[in-house]
Amino acid sequence: MNATTTSTTTTHRGAVKGAVAAAAGVAVLLGGMGTFALWNAEGALGEGSLQTGSLTADFGDITWNDVTPGHENLIEDLDGFQMVPGDVIVGTSTIAVVAEGENLVVVPQVVGPAGLPIDSLSESITVDVTLDGVPADGFRPGTTSVDATVTIAFDESATGEMGLGFDLGATSINLQQVAPSA
Repeated sequence: MNATTTSTTTTHRGAVKGAVAAAAGVAVLLGGMGTFALWNAEGALGEGSLQTGSLTADFGDITWNDVTPGHENLIEDLDGFQMVPGDVIVGTSTIAVVAEGENLVVVPQVVGPAGLPIDSLSESITVDVTLDGVPADGFRPGTTSVDATVTIAFDESATGEMGLGFDLGATSINLQQVAPSA
């Protein structure tokens, strides 16, 4: 009879240990969020892989021309050119753009010394940039050559702003990618 009693006691101890372990496992599962999923299923996002695109540009040298009516000529030395009210100068450059990506739309901007887009150098001197050769719906993958035109105009009705200096080396053309819907 002793053998039977010992066997029964050992079996109960094993069952108690198993129940304690199961309760501890349930407590761990419930500790995170209070519930746990009994069923689970998953599936792949599909075949293939996804990559991101890129936008790089190589800016050529800029050529400046005085396009003020009656004074049209090449500006040999921009440092020596002094604008007066009514003057308009235009700089042109060819930009090699390498665009990779779907729906890549780029807006050209003139960026000032602080790195922010600007549309004027002063109260009376405006600056604007346009790109010729860019499709309305944006760049397409591959290398594209576009012509950038920067127009700087001194308002002919300006009465002040004499003797001002502008460091064009501190300004730049920025090709800013925008959302396709913009």
